[in-house]
Amino acid sequence: MPVLMFCNKCGTPKKLSEYVLSQYVTKAPHIYCDQCDSTNSVTEELRQYAFQVKESDNW
Repeated sequence: MPVLMFCNKCGTPKKLSEYVLSQYVTKAPHIYCDQCDSTNSVTEELRQYAFQVKESDNW
């Protein structure tokens, strides 16, 4: 299931696929906005959710 993350600077939503959640969000400290190129911190809640999805889908 995709997750939406909103940019802290411009408010543009970014769709995070299961692949991005499993391969990037579980490891990276931030995600770049596609609209304004600002960095957005990966929150601990999002990181924990990514690990839960990863475990439940046996990635």
